[in-house]
Amino acid sequence: MDSTRPVHIGRQALYDKRGHVAAYELLFRDGPEATHATVRDGAATSRVIVEAFTAFGIPELVGDRRCFINLTREFIVGELPLPFPPGAVGLELMAGVAVDDEVLDGVGRLAEQGHRIAVDDFAGDESRARLLPSAHYVKVNMLAGDRQAISAIAAQCRRHPRIRLVAQRVETHELLELARQLQFQLFQGHVLSRPHLITTHTLSPTRLARMRLLAELAADEVNLERAVDTIERDPALAVRVLRGVNAASNGLPQPVSSIFQAVVMLGIPQVRQWATLMMVADFADGDEAQLTDAVVRARMCQTVAERRGSRAPRRSRSACCRRSATCWAGPPASSPTSCH
Repeated sequence: MDSTRPVHIGRQALYDKRGHVAAYELLFRDGPEATHATVRDGAATSRVIVEAFTAFGIPELVGDRRCFINLTREFIVGELPLPFPPGAVGLELMAGVAVDDEVLDGVGRLAEQGHRIAVDDFAGDESRARLLPSAHYVKVNMLAGDRQAISAIAAQCRRHPRIRLVAQRVETHELLELARQLQFQLFQGHVLSRPHLITTHTLSPTRLARMRLLAELAADEVNLERAVDTIERDPALAVRVLRGVNAASNGLPQPVSSIFQAVVMLGIPQVRQWATLMMVADFADGDEAQLTDAVVRARMCQTVAERRGSRAPRRSRSACCRRSATCWAGPPASSPTSCH
């Protein structure tokens, strides 16, 4: 049964040289009293994406300003999907992501697709410097050293003309003045503003409905009418799909108001990506083993479905998707036990 629940997102402003809000960073928050992210994994990022697009709406969160969402390794290397078009939001590579060849290739691929890339917490190290040719924004940690060190880091970034320098962790007026003297273009930190908690209430689609949809979309030949019917039978899921397509499709003459139109406009692969992220987002409050299991199975189902697109004749759903539909959906809501 659908239920209304509160959802939360942290929002911290980035300011320009005139002191005007130029952009926002969207942050995971798991409760009304949360002042920082308790987890920084793929499930947390999935929840931020899902809630930002389908519970709040990007225009309602940030207006006409740019916003950034932190990405974990799973998104960068393609283990988890980004179900929105390039330009909808900026992609910020989290500081804790180790930069190996796979991550480097993933960042380059996302930049080539038209995504705006931000590198978080850059301190001039050789490993993360490999990201600079693909970056559009670089956040420099103002606590990483003295004036000489920060100046050297800024000079390193300026060798790449398209990079906009962001002074990060501006905690004092002295650091703000230093960033201005070094000609940073954007500024973020507690001396300017702290992250602000934004809350709204939304209907929660049932896990069973989402798994039915994911299983339906993983069939050899996707039946569009059945997929639409699966969405329409769960009002909360229908609302999320409509909000997702309207938030991700800029420049529409009028909002999309029918599920059929939304599915046609998004396309089956993108609807599948949204369903996958909704499932992974459920594990933002779970442990690492649960998240890993969810990511693996979600990616397996998505890969199977994508590869099947060119196959014939029609066959039954894969064992992966049958198992996932049973296990992720769990028992009836009235049961206190869970399926593993």
